Parts: sequence; C-alpha cells; structure tokens
Amino acid sequence: ADLVERLQRELSLTVECFDPFAAFTLTEALRQRLPDRHGRFAPLLGMLLDEAAGTRHAIDFLNPRRKPPPPDKRRRQIIWGALAASLLGVVGLYFWSEFAAVGSQITTLGKQLEADEPLLKPAQRKALDAAEVKKFVHGDITWLEEMYRLSEPKYFPPGEAAIVSQFSANSREGSGGALLLEGNVSGSTVINQMETSLRDARHSVTGKGGVSDPKNPKYPWRFTETVLITHPEVAEAEAAAKLGPPQAPSAPRPAAKGGAR
Repeated sequence: ADLVERLQRELSLTVECFDPFAAFTLTEALRQRLPDRHGRFAPLLGMLLDEAAGTRHAIDFLNPRRKPPPPDKRRRQIIWGALAASLLGVVGLYFWSEFAAVGSQITTLGKQLEADEPLLKPAQRKALDAAEVKKFVHGDITWLEEMYRLSEPKYFPPGEAAIVSQFSANSREGSGGALLLEGNVSGSTVINQMETSLRDARHSVTGKGGVSDPKNPKYPWRFTETVLITHPEVAEAEAAAKLGPPQAPSAPRPAAKGGAR
C-alpha cells in the first residue's frame, strides 16, 4: 500500500494492484502454496501467454538491441492502390450519374420538342412572313417626299444651274431605296455643291463626276448621281449599333473641401 501511494504521488499516475496468477487455472496445491511476492512473476506469465497465443512479444528479451523489421511496403502499396481504385470508382460513378442525368434531360427535351413541333411550324411560318413584311416596310420609301426634297433649293441647284433629264427610283429590299439622277449643269463646281447638299445621315451620294457636253452650251457639263436612301428605322438601328450599349452614369465626384490658398 505504501508503494502504491508513493507511485501515485510522485508519478501522478493511477496505480492498480492485481494478481498475475488470477488469469490462470491453478491446481489446488499451487493455489495453497503460491511463492512469496508472486507479483514478480507477471513478466514471465505474460511471455507464456504470448507464446500460447502465438503473438509477437512486445519486448525481444533475447535480442533487445535488434532493430524491428521494416514495415511491409507491399501492404502499404496495396492499401494505397485500393484507396486510389475506390477514389476512381467514386469519381467515375459521379460522372456517370451526371452524364446519365444530362442524357435523361436531353431525352426529355427531345420528346418535348417533338410534341411542340406541330406548334413550331406555324410559328416559323409567321416569323418568315413577319420578316418579309419587315423587308417590305424598310424598302417602302415615300418617293413624293424625296421628289419634294429634290425640288428645294437648299438640296438641289435651281433650274438655271442644273436640269434633270432622267430620274428613276428603285426600292432596296430591307434597307431603303435608290435614286438615279442624270442631267446637265452649268459648271463643274455645281456637281460638287449638289453632292454635298444632298448628302446627310440618311442619304449617301455617289457620282461619276462631270463629263463635258458641248451639244448643250447652256449646261455644258453632264452628271450621273446615285442617291442611296436609308429607311428611318434602319438608320436608327445602325446609329445605335455604332454607339454601342448604353453605359451606366458615373457616380458624382465629392466636392473638394476647403479653399485655395
């Protein structure tokens, strides 16, 4: 008891006393005549138990300095291989389930598309018809307004400076129309002035330049001009495309504190 109390005090450990012979079946004679201080036989009895069970001794008393055998790397490799195979199996199962889910979704959408196909064809026909109507509308130019524009002095030279001998108007499907003007002018500079005044955001003008026409002494220069007219809706769409998407307004800067010195 004194030894138990001292060990607990000095080592701060829980100490328990036990009879090593309690784990064995003893004859009556041996039980009656146990040796003095029979607790000293605990190591020997433990070794006998290990031998009987066929297990390795915790301490090699015959060769206490011998290094323990190295761990079996093959067993470790087998364990790591099994873990890698398990991981690959889990990853493969995950991707297979994902592909299966996507395949099922594709099949479902395909069936829905087949079911909606009778409704899709009339809608496609309507969309094509709407596109054709849009092309017609964008090619529908009010020619009376364009002729009136040509009659205004700020767009076309007056009669004493230019005359038109041929006028034709054609529709440009989906974008607007085109005017072809042929005639004579009193001077070569009149052609440049006419092109500049006719040109704006919706009207582009291209010409072949002036050609001398000695048969007409009052209007000795002949011209041929093509005026391309853009429909207002097409012009707005082109202008918006050039400007790009609208940008968010920038935050106002804070006012500077204090005054100048």
